Amino acid sequence: MNERNDHDHAIARAIEGLTASDPAAPPPTLPPRGAGEEADALTREYVEALALLAFSDEPAVPDPAIRRRLMSEVARAAPVAETLPPARADVPPAPVVNLAERAPQPAAVNRWLLAMAAMLALAVVGVSFLAGQVSAQRVAIDQLQAAGGLLSQQTYLLSELLAQKEQNLKMVTVTAKRVYPMRPVANERGEMPEGRIYVCGRHQQWYLSLSDLPPPPEGKEYHLWFNTDQGPIDGGPINVFAERPAERAAPYMPPGTRSFSITLEAKGPHNAPEGELILVADRSIQL
Repeated sequence: MNERNDHDHAIARAIEGLTASDPAAPPPTLPPRGAGEEADALTREYVEALALLAFSDEPAVPDPAIRRRLMSEVARAAPVAETLPPARADVPPAPVVNLAERAPQPAAVNRWLLAMAAMLALAVVGVSFLAGQVSAQRVAIDQLQAAGGLLSQQTYLLSELLAQKEQNLKMVTVTAKRVYPMRPVANERGEMPEGRIYVCGRHQQWYLSLSDLPPPPEGKEYHLWFNTDQGPIDGGPINVFAERPAERAAPYMPPGTRSFSITLEAKGPHNAPEGELILVADRSIQL
């Protein structure tokens, strides 16, 4: 019953303060906070009564001082709202990488391996072809070098032969003083070779030229003999080649040579003629 009276008394006081007819009258004041339990309870009921006035009476403009006091009480009683950090902007999620798509497929791997195998096969074929070409070129170079060496030898021999020919020609045309024609000796084969020996009066230099003399049989050779007062002296074998004259020359001859002869002997050294007589030169013509 006492609580009901106190509540009504608070409402009455609130209405009286809001509807005071004397504007100069001081506004009703609330007891200060901490004045006691009764004062705090009265203040709380007073505030509750004021909150209910909006629904029980027509709206009225409250006194500014009361309004400020009410708002300060409301703000003090209201819990402090927790300040939340500003919301972050939505970050787009990272794209999901499908490793299965990146993994090489067996067919692609097989194609790659086939391409590599084809390239290696082409490389091997190319290297083999080039190696064959290099080998063939080396063989050709070796053959050319051998031919060049043979040609140089032939050139040297030809130059020597030409020099000998020039020397023989000079002896025949300028130096020779006598010429000994060589006449063939009758034989069963009917061969008719001929030859000449040119002799220089000074130092007894001589030059022999034979033509139409066939190559000797196997195991035999032609020998030149110098017939002197002491007997025949072997002048050595004569090399005979087909289709060209046989020639011999020397800067000297045995002293006392009176004639010349050519015989067909067995190969080897001889002290006296033993074989068939082929040509004889026992007469001379002075040039």
